[in-house]
Amino acid sequence: PYTRVKLSTEAYSKTQRKPAAAPSTNAQAQQPSERQLAQILKRFPEADTNKDGKLNTEEIQQFLKSRQRNMRPAAAAQPTQAGDAKLTETPAVSAEEGGGPDQETKEQFIKRVEKNTKKSGKQLDKKSIEARFQEMDANQDGIVTREERRAGVKEAPKAAAAAQPTQATNAQAQQPSEEQLARILKRFPEADTDKDGKLTTREIQQFRQSRQRNTRPAAAAQPTQAGDAKLTEAISEINARFKNVELELLEWPGELHEKLGKMKKVAFVARPVEKIAGKLPLLISLHGGGQRWWDLSLQEQLAISAPGGPFEKKRGFKKLRGYDLAELAGKGMILLEPNTAGLWDADSLDTMLDHVLENFPEIDKDRVYVMGYSMGGKGTWVWINESADRFAAAAPCGFTIGGSSGDVKKLAKLPIWGMAGGDDGKNTTGVRKMVERLKAAGNVNVKHTEFEGADHSAGTAVFSSVELVDWMLGFSKGK
Repeated sequence: PYTRVKLSTEAYSKTQRKPAAAPSTNAQAQQPSERQLAQILKRFPEADTNKDGKLNTEEIQQFLKSRQRNMRPAAAAQPTQAGDAKLTETPAVSAEEGGGPDQETKEQFIKRVEKNTKKSGKQLDKKSIEARFQEMDANQDGIVTREERRAGVKEAPKAAAAAQPTQATNAQAQQPSEEQLARILKRFPEADTDKDGKLTTREIQQFRQSRQRNTRPAAAAQPTQAGDAKLTEAISEINARFKNVELELLEWPGELHEKLGKMKKVAFVARPVEKIAGKLPLLISLHGGGQRWWDLSLQEQLAISAPGGPFEKKRGFKKLRGYDLAELAGKGMILLEPNTAGLWDADSLDTMLDHVLENFPEIDKDRVYVMGYSMGGKGTWVWINESADRFAAAAPCGFTIGGSSGDVKKLAKLPIWGMAGGDDGKNTTGVRKMVERLKAAGNVNVKHTEFEGADHSAGTAVFSSVELVDWMLGFSKGK
């Protein structure tokens, strides 16, 4: 029923606290609305101490007390008259002067600054105001105190002055080092157009342009923050090793990113180096990992999983990613590897795929595939159970819930290949049962592989399986 393969070891916080002797009407006026409570709960789930999915007055008060470290004495923040509540929310004081209430949430800050901006006749977009709030919120607790605001005003001129040379220094940071140039020259001697044994900046630029025939506009791959220079450098080092695909960064637009749940703003895209006629299939790879992995920056993740990196030194084998499999397979396809800081969510993934298919006309919509291992395997299973009709084939691997969850009847026509380590406990059993359930539901395109003797490290074998890629690419929804 399955193949055995031997494998070597491988905030809402309302800032006015309830006055002890305030009239009941004023206390009611300061109670957050249901919408505000929902926003608080979404941003601060820890406030829901009884875990009933709702916030009550007592929970709000306890949560506020726990966040009082940067707050001024309560009396200073309280309205003294019934009509003062509105005055506290939107005083006619410029935020850029360090004035305003003793403390305020982002919503209050935006409302106040917008009102003052309109009075002055100036125009300021909401995103700029939100960015200003984030700059002032020094401890990132969702509240700006008067002290934080004043400190932010003092630091603003310094920040503006420091930002002047950013473009030049960032450009310098992205220039490859001599060692990287040597590696590029060794691997791609054709880049040396004047045959002098050295690579100039112009030669590098021309070579990159010649390798972007199948890529999106260069702007999509550029760093968007000062800290992204290291990430860009890590990508360059990967591309110096790769020969079949070119790895780049894809930044989700801000409006879209707000709809992507816990997904990070930057994804990886690997495209074939050589130009290929016609539309290309798309393979989406969902990574695994837990909280410690999610908390790492993308650059730290790349460093850990790099050859000779901390992961390989500790475990004795390299942690492979979806783009590594794309390089090994060397097929004419696009690989998309989104990044998340939490569990994969099917609705968010559907929203992402809608955007990709709309903005990447070179993708063949009948040849979209998805795979994942561990948490990525679970995410793959959840996604195909929600949207099986979007995929030509799938490979949920190294996870547990496929043996007990999901409607396998909906998956009867979707080609599925499940893989797991032979000694991976619940994951081994889970994938076995998933395969059995799919076959019992009438799915005739089901494959199963167990890597004999392997535990959860079998992920390395999954992301080395060129056979898996060949198999998936053999299916199309149009056939």
